[in-house]
Amino acid sequence: MTSIKPVEEMTLEEIQAERARLAAEREAALTESEKPAESEKPLPWPHQTMTYEGAELEVRVPSETALLAVSMAGMGGLDAQTQLAVFTKFLSHHMSPASFAHIVGEMTDPDSPVDLQPLITALAGLRKAE
Repeated sequence: MTSIKPVEEMTLEEIQAERARLAAEREAALTESEKPAESEKPLPWPHQTMTYEGAELEVRVPSETALLAVSMAGMGGLDAQTQLAVFTKFLSHHMSPASFAHIVGEMTDPDSPVDLQPLITALAGLRKAE
């Protein structure tokens, strides 16, 4: 077992390395019956990928209409719950389930640099790059 220093004293690289080590330990601890069968593994993502805050995300380039909707939601006039619903729907429609789960998990981590506005801006950048 590795002794780690408090997360407050760790660099981002050390945190990422520790997360990778823990994921490898969890994978190694799975018994053969717990590992997904080859037929249960998801098919490769048929759209684009992008790197955001060090993570390779499976994404779709948003349409102009989707970008307009997100922009309108952010301008006000909608209550916070409706705004959150629009942003959540936008992200879930433009990311694979695995990437969406990763982003949501990162957003709950107080030490993660993942933030909603820069993420949406990065997705919008895919449209501009086309």
